[in-house]
Amino acid sequence: MNKSSTANLVKRWELPKREVCYQGLSQDDISQWINFQKATLQMVSDSPLPNERMEWWKYTSPRMLFGILENDSVNYSNEKQLKDVEVSVSGPTIGVADATFQNVKTFDSIESKKEGQFDLLHDMAPLDQGARSIFFLQQLFSSAVTLIRVPSGTKFKEPFFINAKAKSAVGSYLTIIIVERGASAEFVEEVESFAGSSLLMGRTEILVDSEGLCSYTLSGATKGEHSLFHRIRGHVGRASSLDVTSAIFGAKAARIEVDCLMKKDGGQAKIRSLAIGSDKTHFDLHTNQIHIAPNCKSELSANAVMSDRARSVYYGLIEVAENAHGTDAYQSSKNLLLSEDARADSVPNLKILANEVKCSHGATVAQLNDDELFYMQSRGMSRKMAENLLVSGFIGKTVAEIPGKFGRDKVQSTLSTTGMSLEA
Repeated sequence: MNKSSTANLVKRWELPKREVCYQGLSQDDISQWINFQKATLQMVSDSPLPNERMEWWKYTSPRMLFGILENDSVNYSNEKQLKDVEVSVSGPTIGVADATFQNVKTFDSIESKKEGQFDLLHDMAPLDQGARSIFFLQQLFSSAVTLIRVPSGTKFKEPFFINAKAKSAVGSYLTIIIVERGASAEFVEEVESFAGSSLLMGRTEILVDSEGLCSYTLSGATKGEHSLFHRIRGHVGRASSLDVTSAIFGAKAARIEVDCLMKKDGGQAKIRSLAIGSDKTHFDLHTNQIHIAPNCKSELSANAVMSDRARSVYYGLIEVAENAHGTDAYQSSKNLLLSEDARADSVPNLKILANEVKCSHGATVAQLNDDELFYMQSRGMSRKMAENLLVSGFIGKTVAEIPGKFGRDKVQSTLSTTGMSLEA
């Protein structure tokens, strides 16, 4: 993205958004958000736009995702696109109604600060310069801010359903989920694209306090010229557990970033990703398993199925701090290519500064087994049916491992839109 500077994009799109839909925020929270946006505006001009020379972007051209921001035929106006994203939340009513940012103050994985609570989100900005600029732009574009809190000790059996529907060519939104001490809940988020060429930028911050349990599933199936960028960050407290699933199918270009920060002793995190691509679609998964505290465990399972000229990218990092002894971390990237022109790149990384840890990674790229296809066709199956059966077997185990029933059902339902049926 060399055509525009960050400052030019801010001016061109008249950022930050003047009309924002707030859910679950008090008046004090809204005031904090406005001040937070002003601070973001000051910081964004110092962050260069990403380009292919940067390590995080060498496998995915930023223009592929964010080129629409430089498109002269798409712009912001006073009369149009005021509500760029419509976010609705359904489920246990106590979560949204009682939400307040005061809860962030007492979360044991983040140091309490005297300044506004939204400033904590700035502290979580990525270190990569290109990623920082997108991080800040995404914030300034946000036209929907939703806060959901699960009170201490509450264990919900019914899930929270979050639906984010793009209403214009460019939209961005922020969702913050707080699972307090000893609480448990399941969250299922579905994204819906805007018709035609469009970009939807989502950001989900998940804070799981001590002995809390949270399952989060992001799902979406799109077609056409839609691009999706979604950043998920989990902050895992003492002896708590976070499970994150991403299942995105069909977008022209999609990049999912998942960070799990293990900041307190005994936390556990599991990340899984499913991607199915065809034609010339491009899917990029970036993960960071950051171990700061000792005796924590994190796992990553990425599965991609690419056909035609589709491409998948996995770039992941396990980072273990000097005092994070007893860490157990693993990365697994498995790719299934259904054509000679399909492509998969897996780039796992380890950065270990502690002793007495268990960290490993594995990556495979394979094609369908001709002998298995021949066998099934000899039993009366069409080639397409045989391929679908093998692909279902390839990703079915991952779907079955999703701990939340409602998230599992949503992924299966989304998969069915691709012509695939799973019995998990």
